[in-house]
This record gives sequence, C-alpha cells and structure tokens, in this order.
Amino acid sequence: MEKEVLKSFKNLTPSSIFLSKSENKLESLIKIGFPNRNSENWKYTKLSKLFKSNFNDPKSPSLKVYPKSKLPSTSTSTIVVENGKINTHLTCLDNIDGLEVALFSESGIELASKIDHTVSNYEDAFTYLNGYLLNEGINIKVKKHIKISQPLHIVNVVTKSCVAVNSRLNIELEECAELTVLQSFISENSSSSFVNHVTEAHISENANLHIDKLQDYQNNYNIVSEYINQKSNSSFTINTFSYSGLLIRNGLNIDVNGQNCHTELNGVFTVSENDYIDNHTLVNHLEPNCQSHENYKGIIEDEGIGVFNGKVIVHKDAQKIQAYQNNNNILLSDYSKVFAKPELEIFADDVKCSHGSTTGQLDEEALFYLQSRGVGLGTAQKLLLEGFIAEIADKISCEKFKEYVLGKLI
Repeated sequence: MEKEVLKSFKNLTPSSIFLSKSENKLESLIKIGFPNRNSENWKYTKLSKLFKSNFNDPKSPSLKVYPKSKLPSTSTSTIVVENGKINTHLTCLDNIDGLEVALFSESGIELASKIDHTVSNYEDAFTYLNGYLLNEGINIKVKKHIKISQPLHIVNVVTKSCVAVNSRLNIELEECAELTVLQSFISENSSSSFVNHVTEAHISENANLHIDKLQDYQNNYNIVSEYINQKSNSSFTINTFSYSGLLIRNGLNIDVNGQNCHTELNGVFTVSENDYIDNHTLVNHLEPNCQSHENYKGIIEDEGIGVFNGKVIVHKDAQKIQAYQNNNNILLSDYSKVFAKPELEIFADDVKCSHGSTTGQLDEEALFYLQSRGVGLGTAQKLLLEGFIAEIADKISCEKFKEYVLGKLI
C-alpha cells in the first residue's frame, strides 16, 4: 500500500525536520490515500498527469540574480525560497522591531509544539505529504501591538525540472498585531516540477493579516493548502491571482473562532492553453456576529479549464452571520471550460447569507461601442477585461505589486 501511494514520490528523501511528526504524516497519508475524481472535493481536479510523473529531490539554491522579469520590483524585505530551501544570497531581511523570522530546521521542538493546531482539524493527503517530505519551513511571528508598516515578500521559485518541492509557512500574529505578506510562486527555466506548499496562520484577538498571492508556474504543478485560525475582532484578507500552471490547486480553509471577525477572500484566475486552475475555499463560521465576503473571477481561453468551489458553513449558534459569495467567469473560446459550485450550509436561523455564480462571454455591444469609436478589437477586449477584474486588483495593498499583477493577468 505504501509503495502504491507514494509511487510518484519514491525517489524523494523523507524529511529530517520534526522526524516524529514526519512519520505520523506518512501513516496518515497511507491511511487515507490520495484523492481521485470520486472524491467530492476533487471531482473537478485532474491529478492523472501529476501521478504519472516520477519526481526527484530538489537541488540546492543556485540563483545568483533576482528574477526581476518575473517579479514586481518592491523595495521591501524579501525571503527567497528556491527549490524549497532559503536562498541566502538573494534573501534580504531588514531588522524590524517586533518581527521574528525563524526556519523550521533551526527551531526544533519548541516550534514543533506550535504548528499543526489548525491543520489537525482537516484530513488532506497533500498536507500529509508536505509534512512527510518537508524541505524547509519559515515561521513568522509578530509580537503584541506591533504593526509592520512594510509588506514582507516571500518568493517561492522552482529552478529545476522534474523535482518535488515541499515548503511551509507558519504565521503567528499576537494580539493587536498587523502584517501584510506578498507571496509569489514562480518558475525559472523549469518544467514538470511539483511545488506542494502549506500555509498555516494563527490570528490572535484584534490582529490583522493581509496576503496578496501571485501564482505563475507555467509548465509546472502547484498545490497550495492554507489553514487560517481567527480569534475575536480579528481581520483576514487574502487576494489570490493565479496566472499559469499545468495544475494549480488552492485549498483555503478558514476557521472563524471568535466574534466580530472580518474575513475576505478574493481571487482572479486566468487560464489558457492546457492550464488547469482550481480554487477551493471553505469558511467555517463557528462564532456569532461575523462577516465573510468572497469574490472570485475567472478568465478562461483556449482549452483551459477553471474551477471555483466555495463553501461557507454557518454552524449552530453562530447567529447574526453575514456571509456573501460571488463568482463570475468569462469564456474567451468555444473550447474553454469552467466548473462553478458556490455552496452554503446554514445551521443557524438569524443570518444574512447569499451566493451566486455567472458564466458568459465578453459583451458584444460593449465591444462594438468601443470599436465604433476607433478602438481596435484587441485593445477593446483588454479594456473590458481590465474592468472585469478591477474591483479585485484594487484590493492589493502594494501599488507596485498591483501594477505587476495587472500586467500579467491582462
């Protein structure tokens, strides 16, 4: 059974980070196995190409020059993770009061006791695989009442072909702390590699976490599993911009464990050629008097396939919840496809919840109007698509990051 489950990963070396946890992860993975199209949460996700691959261990960091052509030029603290390991040559961290950054490999048992608290609420094969084969993890902690004014940019770059990278990010915000994280997932001269990433965040009372995430993996595979735990009066916002990848799967799981929380999930996914981009979200409202807002937009062309599956669960006694889901998609080709499935499960009776999804093509009348005033067809299409995603792009915290993302998406 073990050999069958790990067939594509048989050439990889088990992690020596938190060894006992790694062994437990393997046991859990073997127990549940990898998902297939019969699994409800994976029925739209094509994993066959991934499991036909034979991946190797990632190589040591080798980049000597920051890949400016594929990243926004932000003058902020930056951590470069190349093939799952820290590239010390390109990493540039300012000394910021109240901000602590540590590596899993250097932190030992003390950190091991702090991770997996939210992850343990879920059974996920790729998260178990990540724990078993973990290359490196970063722990970021912001102390009480500290508000970090500049964003922290974390670059995950894969530079070798046919390798499997398992990376991790753990974020701890103490009471009244604030942090903005820019995450870039990119490839540099690589193909057929697999980046399996896990983010876990603990947001304490009155704390605020903002994440802007860009994925541009081209001919590679990327699965990102995110687990967020919110306490009372906290705020969490994530904006996900998925540009390219043979397979991109975002699994976002949020436990709202306090009252008066604000939760916001936004995303844009542009799918072309044979790319496959899948966004799965789950918001668990466990306490009353909270709000969650979800807005995802897809632009699909050629033979690309996009997926949006969002679920909000309002648990018993979580009264006075306001939860809103919206998903809009534009198909630019007769061969492009999108699967949309917004879901609400409500077990309380005093709530305001709604969800909706639309799929269509560019407005022919709007295109004709622009062309009749001398605007070329290509420019007219670009203008309409910019307008389509503008409300989400405007939520990006860093202006240079926003300009770069818009340039990639349109």
